[in-house]
Amino acid sequence: MGPVKSDVGDDLLFRLGSRGRSTGEFSNPQDVAADPSGRFFVTDSNNQCIQVFEVKHGFQMETKNVQRIGNKG
Repeated sequence: MGPVKSDVGDDLLFRLGSRGRSTGEFSNPQDVAADPSGRFFVTDSNNQCIQVFEVKHGFQMETKNVQRIGNKG
């Protein structure tokens, strides 16, 4: 995967989710928090949920949506 070019020209390490209303997608993300085990928690006010992602380290860095708390997409 490697660094990704963002819409604003910054180099990103990895991307969490995409635009939308289903699992792994965001309509209006508000906050991001992380824990020591590599999970990221993203709140989305329009989708009224918190989504949990895990980051897998290795040759390629990837993210995986592991849980959606709140309204179902």
